[in-house]
Amino acid sequence: MLPMVAANPVGEGIGSVGQSTKLGNSGELGEYGNMDNGVIALLLTFGVLGAVFFFGALGTVAKQIFTRVTSKDKWQPYARLSLAAWTGAVVSLVSDNGFPGLKGYLIWMLIGLGLSAREMTQSRKKELPHAAVERKITPQ
Repeated sequence: MLPMVAANPVGEGIGSVGQSTKLGNSGELGEYGNMDNGVIALLLTFGVLGAVFFFGALGTVAKQIFTRVTSKDKWQPYARLSLAAWTGAVVSLVSDNGFPGLKGYLIWMLIGLGLSAREMTQSRKKELPHAAVERKITPQ
């Protein structure tokens, strides 16, 4: 597969790998319908430059996660949740591309929850005094 990626460094485009190959092939899986490696699937779909951006974004997210995991505060368990989801997603790239579909949505949701737990609870605390104020109703 690597010579094919080298021959087409811009990629085949979205719809060239996986179940979406059925769309242009009369309902049958196309040539790359069964892809057993997510890294190669990303290279075939987005090309070399797209894969560099994709893995760069994964690295940026990992840097944010590791920063939160190494901080010793009460939000560390949420950061560990992010780390577990991120690690599982990256490891799954060896066998299949787990980022598209519902599986990918759930992965990114868990990562987002883990990274934003501190901000979400702090914003709720800021709103709490306004909600907790008792309103006195004066009789008319």
